Amino acid sequence: HVRRHFSVDYVSSDMGLRQQWEDHKLMFGVYMVGFLDLLAVAIIVPHMPKHLESLGASQTLIGFHGSLYGFLQLLSSPVVGKLSDFYGRRRLLLTVLFLCSFSYFLFSLTDNLWVFFLFRIPSGLLKHSLSLGRACVADVSSEKDRSGRLGLYNAISSMGFVIGPALGGNLMATAGGFKFAVTITSVVFFLNFLLSWWLVHPDEHMTDGHHHTSADDSFSLRDSLTFLRSETWSRVSSVMLQRFVLSVSQIMLRSNFTLFLEHKFNAGPQLRGYIMSFSGVVSFVSSLTTGRITRLYSDESKLMFQGVLLMVISQVVLNFAPHISIFILFLIPLSFGSSVLRVITVQMCLRRVSPKEKGEVMGMGQSTLALARLVGPQLAGLAMEHSTDLPGTLGIGFGAVAAGLVYKHTLNRVERMKTD
Repeated sequence: HVRRHFSVDYVSSDMGLRQQWEDHKLMFGVYMVGFLDLLAVAIIVPHMPKHLESLGASQTLIGFHGSLYGFLQLLSSPVVGKLSDFYGRRRLLLTVLFLCSFSYFLFSLTDNLWVFFLFRIPSGLLKHSLSLGRACVADVSSEKDRSGRLGLYNAISSMGFVIGPALGGNLMATAGGFKFAVTITSVVFFLNFLLSWWLVHPDEHMTDGHHHTSADDSFSLRDSLTFLRSETWSRVSSVMLQRFVLSVSQIMLRSNFTLFLEHKFNAGPQLRGYIMSFSGVVSFVSSLTTGRITRLYSDESKLMFQGVLLMVISQVVLNFAPHISIFILFLIPLSFGSSVLRVITVQMCLRRVSPKEKGEVMGMGQSTLALARLVGPQLAGLAMEHSTDLPGTLGIGFGAVAAGLVYKHTLNRVERMKTD
């Protein structure tokens, strides 16, 4: 009897340790997806405007290039989100990582401006690995742990933006550096694919596509593309509107970030890369504290309003900074506010929907961001034709509108609580 009891306890303990190992391996794999994803794009994307300028593109065309990416993301985000709900996160994640590796390699094959634009189409349609990783975190996290884990996911992802811009900046300073940089980007995406294949396996809480058995749960491309009329959208639309305006505000500043630094402060490619890496360090530190900060606030709307104000004030100083040292200093509050708001908006949306709608909501969030990427770069490009400071000034205006929307939402929430 004692021997049998010991044997059962041993097996139970062994199974518990094995499950803990699988859980840790899964979370490590998902966190690495975010890190390698941002590392890959941070090597090349911040330096694309300068490369396009070297190919003969005007500021308006550079803005159009950014808007093209946003338009493609707008079309594909709800489809990918819905597909991940139906066929499973892992399957979609592996697919987009493998195809992104190929699509970014295409950039190394041409020096023609219009072919370069053509090659932007596949990456614009496929680049959803970061949001799919975020959906995996949401799947396997309790509501209590979700904000902390999403904050950690964003923090580890931000580390990719610490290394990538500096590496890309040094590569861009060499002859033929852009082609070498995009080749490295392609390799990093492929390594991400291999690592995800090994580490990211479906958890019992992760959507794997096996639970869709009824006709009502079948995948519909038409429904995915008409998400604005869905019941799910009606529950999260107010937060998505705030996110859209905030994103346009940020994109107006960041879409021509490297050109702004060059034209205003005469910063070379290496210095520009180091400045963007510094911004990534601040985002990393900020994201680590996000979970603790959100737990200090019973009303997330209040925290969101304070975060928006911090961002708008920072944008004012950045846009009119007389010296590059002041510019670098105020990247700290800007990155901090942005990190907090990324987690808060996701958390507020997920609380309003059922577990099986998480992927769909993540896709809606990507579509909202994609719409901002459609509008923001084009406005920034047109504004940059007139003045170096004008894109940032317009960004400040959008930030002020976002602050007004958040403040109105907070007042409405207080009124409802009084009524109840």
